[in-house]
Amino acid sequence: GQQFEANADRQEGAEDDPEARVIGAAQQGDPPAAGHQEEQFTVKITKPDGSHNFGLTIFDSESMISGVEGGGVVDEWNKQNETQAILYGDRLLSVNGKTSIDEMKQELENSQTILVEVHKLAKMAK
Repeated sequence: GQQFEANADRQEGAEDDPEARVIGAAQQGDPPAAGHQEEQFTVKITKPDGSHNFGLTIFDSESMISGVEGGGVVDEWNKQNETQAILYGDRLLSVNGKTSIDEMKQELENSQTILVEVHKLAKMAK
């Protein structure tokens, strides 16, 4: 029976790096739909310490960002990374690999570092 136990511990795919998989998925961009440009990117944001909040709120019904708190960690990130700013109206595809809204909110509340996959609807060119 010992052989069984040794095999039970080895789960297939356990050695896959979830971060690498998420980043890889974000790079396969589909061509944008006619009329507007869509953009997807994955960013990694770390809180300087436990007293800071990411300052990101999302609508309950869909994973769309309903607010970015001024002075929060994400707000500071946005100031330094304007090309990958996370803004009101952007959609969160995943947070640390989690895709349900409840799990994403938990990750935002409890994690020191978040790996966020963002889907942005770019503004139309005037």
